[in-house]
Amino acid sequence: MEETQPINGIPTRANFLPFSPPLLGEEEEKEIIDTLRSGWITTGPKTQQFEKDLGAYLGVPNVLTVSSCTAALHLSMVTLNIGPGDEVITTPYTFSSTAHVVLYVGAKPVFADISPDTFNINPNNIESLITDKTKAIITMDYGGHPCDIDPILEIAKKHNLKVVVDAAHSIGSKYKNEKVGNKGDIVCFSFYATKNLATGEGGAMVSMDPELISQARIMAMYGISDARQIWQRYTPKGSWYYDVPFLGYKYNFTDIQASLGIHQLRKLDYFNQRRRENAQVYYEILGKCSNVRLPIERADVYSNFHLFPILLNLESLSIDRGEFIDYLRAENVGVSVLWPPLPNHTLYRELGFNLENYPESEYVFQRIINVPVSPAASVDDIRDAATAILKLCNHFSK
Repeated sequence: MEETQPINGIPTRANFLPFSPPLLGEEEEKEIIDTLRSGWITTGPKTQQFEKDLGAYLGVPNVLTVSSCTAALHLSMVTLNIGPGDEVITTPYTFSSTAHVVLYVGAKPVFADISPDTFNINPNNIESLITDKTKAIITMDYGGHPCDIDPILEIAKKHNLKVVVDAAHSIGSKYKNEKVGNKGDIVCFSFYATKNLATGEGGAMVSMDPELISQARIMAMYGISDARQIWQRYTPKGSWYYDVPFLGYKYNFTDIQASLGIHQLRKLDYFNQRRRENAQVYYEILGKCSNVRLPIERADVYSNFHLFPILLNLESLSIDRGEFIDYLRAENVGVSVLWPPLPNHTLYRELGFNLENYPESEYVFQRIINVPVSPAASVDDIRDAATAILKLCNHFSK
């Protein structure tokens, strides 16, 4: 297969624009060095500081940092007593973690198709799927645009269900002028390397219910009864003794990660504003292009634009989505799809799920491309990306 060449032989950019690099500075570097020199690199005082700072930022008093958002979602299932024979309604258009954790505890995921404008779970599709086995709903905030959570909470209250919010994309986003984090029984965040707040790996679960987080804290550290203070056993005030009353996991966060998180959190609002500024460049350059559909932002939402997803109008283009991506890369613009819907994966097909039963998810997947929007990219970088997209749309327009 020949390598795709840029249109007219000259790429839009001289250098490759990565899809979503983190933006790290001297503050993170100095904090990491301080942590290394302290001799304390696992869970410790900086983890506690980061949890306190994160709770203050979100306006949620109970915070547990863990090794990943997947770990947070899994602990949510465990602490909410979801198990074999139970069903959990969630979205088919998400990363595998969201449904994997349901399988981890022996329960069954049930998929409700998405809203075509936000790509989030459609509240109108949920209630018909509820059975006497349904125990919870997991929502997901695609690209940083919060899902329409209030009607979902009303459904949950009516049927006595728990609600977990997969907010891996939406830290700093707002729903009805409130930051994502205080609606739902448990809200889970991701601090993966590509996220708006990046610690390399890591995540957090937050709740207005202190008992849920207290229980999860024990389960995140092997099931050790005094998990909050277990790290102090190597200090002069520590005790060698501990008990393990529960079967737990190894999901703890570290002070190395917290060293990044403390300063990433302080910069988060700036990062999110930069993403919004970058998004505006796409709207200005591509707003009148009929060959692409740009993301919306509902009136009651403030999106952190973790992603900027565009949908190709394949009916008016002479190339498909895969070819469009190849040509964008030839223009030195890195992009991503994010993701195949879960029923498109072998595991979920073998469990009996069929993508054809989720037409909105299938439609989006066939057309979506996520383009660079990271604050590490300058306005000029984003202008180059948008110009390259417009160039391809014009060249391959039917």
